[in-house]
Amino acid sequence: MVPRTVFFASMFSSFLLSPLSASPGGGRPEKLLTVAEASGYRRTGTTREVWTFLREVCRRTGDARLEVMGRSPQGREIPLVVAGRPLPDGPIPRAGRERPVIYLQANIHAGEVAGKEALQILLRRILLEGDLPGILDQVVLLVCPDF
Repeated sequence: MVPRTVFFASMFSSFLLSPLSASPGGGRPEKLLTVAEASGYRRTGTTREVWTFLREVCRRTGDARLEVMGRSPQGREIPLVVAGRPLPDGPIPRAGRERPVIYLQANIHAGEVAGKEALQILLRRILLEGDLPGILDQVVLLVCPDF
């Protein structure tokens, strides 16, 4: 039989520490990091890793969706995150009549990777961390971090 004080101490410490652990089944979701952040800024994300990050950001919020903006000359799909509150459900030109549309693009040329990471972080901070509260009520964001 476990003494009451040991049992209580165990339960109390579990209660205190549970918010610090991210569990897929409940509690606070694990903080989503870009490849650059996760690697201590020793590398940046591949196209596939950027798509994975963007899918996860959009999955965690109802204020954004991921679309294919077009294809590169090499046939690679170009990602576009559409974000707003409410999220526009139709063509973007129609959304522009209701709210200003802001387009952000990065990684235009090979090797220009800092902007790609910065736009992923910006999306996470606005959509998941609550930075710039109310911005999505005022504008529609179109974000292409990996052109």
